[in-house]
Order: sequence, then C-alpha cells, then structure tokens
Amino acid sequence: MGHALERIEDLSFLRESLPVLEEPGMDTLDPDFRTIRDLAHAGDYAGAAKLIAPLLASDVYDLRLVTIYFLARFLDEGLAMLEPIFAGIEAIVGQNREAFGPKQKRDKHLATRLDWTFGTLLEQGQYHCEKGTSTWGRWRASVDRNRFAAAIERGRAVSQALGGSEDPSVGQRLGALMTWLEAIARTLDDGGGNRASKDLSHDAPVEGSSAQPQRTAPAHEIDLDREIGAVRLAVSHAFLDLIRKLRAFARLVEHGRFERAALVVADVQRELDSFDPRVYFPHFFAEYGSLLHRHIAQIAPYWADDEDNPHRRSLVQLYRVDLEAFIEGD
Repeated sequence: MGHALERIEDLSFLRESLPVLEEPGMDTLDPDFRTIRDLAHAGDYAGAAKLIAPLLASDVYDLRLVTIYFLARFLDEGLAMLEPIFAGIEAIVGQNREAFGPKQKRDKHLATRLDWTFGTLLEQGQYHCEKGTSTWGRWRASVDRNRFAAAIERGRAVSQALGGSEDPSVGQRLGALMTWLEAIARTLDDGGGNRASKDLSHDAPVEGSSAQPQRTAPAHEIDLDREIGAVRLAVSHAFLDLIRKLRAFARLVEHGRFERAALVVADVQRELDSFDPRVYFPHFFAEYGSLLHRHIAQIAPYWADDEDNPHRRSLVQLYRVDLEAFIEGD
C-alpha cells in the first residue's frame, strides 16, 4: 500500500483502514529498531522520527515506533498536533488495532505505550508552559481557540474509546493530560493565552478546601513542614476524582447501601492497585521528569551499572543513610 510522507507527517494515514500483516511491527533485533530506540533514549526524537517516517510509509506499523513519532511531531509542531495525535490514537485503539505490532501481548504493549505518550506529552507541555520558554510561545502561536477545542473533543473521544481498558493507569494518565489541556483552553477563551505560564503555575486546591491556590514550586522549593510531616503541592483531576469516590463510599456505608458501596470498593481498589503518584501529583514530579529527559544521555551509562560494583554499593549505602552527605560529598 504505502503512504506519501506528507500523510505520515500530518498523521492522516492513521485514519485510513490499514493493512493487517501476519506479523506486524519490527523485530527488536532489527538494527533500525535498535538505532531508533537509542535515539529516543538519548532524547533525539527528531532524529528518531526521520527513521520512523519512511517505515510507516512502507506499512511498518509498530506501537513502540508510532508513539515515539507522536512525541516528535508534538515537539516540532506543538499544540497544533494534538488533534491529529488524538485522532491517530483513537484509530489505533479502534479500527486499526490489529494492524499494529508487536502482535504478542499487543494489548499490554498498547497500554504501556499510551501511558508513556500521555505522561510525556503532559510533562513536556507543563514544563514549557510554566517556564514560559520560547518553545511554548511557538507552540501557543500554532493553534487558535477553535482548533484547540477540536483537540480537546478528540481527546475526550479517546477517553471514551479507552473506557474498557484493563489498565486503569492509562485512563488516569489521559485524565491528567486532559485536565491540563482544559486549563489551557480557559486561558484561550478569556484571551489570556500569554498569561498561561503564570496562571497555570498555581496549585489546584482540594475540593471543599478553603485554602487559596498556591504557586507550584520546583521540587527543591516544595512547601514542606518537616515537624508535622505536611507538604503543600498541586493535585490533578484524577486525585480529586479519587477523593470524591472515597467520600461517596463513606456516605453509602453510612446509609447502609452496601451493594452500591461494593461497586465503589471495586473501582477504588483498581486505582489503588495501580497507584502511580505521577498521575495524582504531576507537578511534584515535573522537574524530575524534565531533568531526566534532558540529561538521559549522561545518566543512562551509570543507571545500568552493576549493583555488585563495590563503588556503586558504597554510594547506595551513603545515599540511604545520609542524603545530604551524598549530595555534597566527593
């Protein structure tokens, strides 16, 4: 079949009915796959995308590759690419699921890659928005209010398509992304797009709280009261939803409505079993995620160090017993 490269770049090919091969995707031992993986791990998504595009044009459909390509297109084009990305994901989850490899454990691969995609889009967006970078200015100028509204509608369609996902963390991650996008949309509605980086750097107070929104600080500036073990930080829409469910459970038990309480228990337990603090407190991990992404090439060689290496073991012991000495020592 094949596709013109321009239809790859705008992601419109994903809305077509794609051919289903007997063994879709790429072998992890394929040299091209390994090169693409290494480029992505090093943060060179543009370089990876240059290799992925001709593969997609040749009907090589792999969930691990196409999600890297989504991020590369977002980093290049910004907010304008959100609607095509969501539309592509909706098609992959739906009509074109069988066309994408790896065939073995496809649903698990799909959940893992979507979890990564939604989380990375959120981390990148929040970082550039809150820092007010020139990249954010370029991304913001790439989209108008109507086009952004279409992106949000498409994101909601993806959320509905994922309604039956066996991995609740995927829906939670998308929910956190959608909460942030809806906040961006409000700045567009009131004409305050240029204030986004300022307006969105405030904490979202927990529902029912009288506390006023507070500035979201980097990890090293989090408002921490060591004496009482309390910390003030931003929470996501997913966390507010969890609070509402816990309160609903308490009310149902209080009124003796145990059949309905059991339904809430099943839902809450699913969330707790897959609890990911990055979903519920995304701002808290934003600096960590951004720094890791920017310096992964320098960190990766040490990350894989042998745990039995004496030097590594001594560092681990120091890290566990005296964090300040670990930071400041030679």
